[in-house]
Amino acid sequence: SNVSNLQEVFMQCSSLTTAPTIPNGVTNMQSTFYGCTSLTTAPNIPSSCTNVGACFNGCTSLKEGAVLHENITAMHQIYAGSSVKKIYVPLANITAYDFMINNLTVNLEDIIWIGERKTDFSIPLLAGNRSVPQADIKELVPEHLADLTALGTTATLTLGETYLSYLTEDEIAQAVAKGWTLQ
Repeated sequence: SNVSNLQEVFMQCSSLTTAPTIPNGVTNMQSTFYGCTSLTTAPNIPSSCTNVGACFNGCTSLKEGAVLHENITAMHQIYAGSSVKKIYVPLANITAYDFMINNLTVNLEDIIWIGERKTDFSIPLLAGNRSVPQADIKELVPEHLADLTALGTTATLTLGETYLSYLTEDEIAQAVAKGWTLQ
């Protein structure tokens, strides 16, 4: 297939219940299923895709997010206003991840972190007005934070007071020892 851009292709298709197969080679899926209120299952996202921003925004019948790979760079507002309870977040290359779960219609139950983060990251920015489960914060720190001392760099993980309180002194110390500042 020569298709690379699926931006807004199925936007507001309220009767779409099953997503079609997304062909390899697709790079842009921004807002592809935006407002597809009957969509119940996310499609497999090919590894060629880098932008899934707002892809499932407003998908109120969707309970589990798409399994995403580490090539993703943009996933801003991917599930905003949807009903997902479980999402996958590839940490390596995302640069646009603001309000991923803003205005969820349900409480998020699980984030599956994929890979390691090597640069600044903000949980409040990711969450918007929704909350991230404590267990997912405790899994992120320190399991999915890269050892920056080996890279000769530093980075900041912005958690905010509530999320920071979820961590033990030992977990915080492990992150700091890897070159991270937690705030």
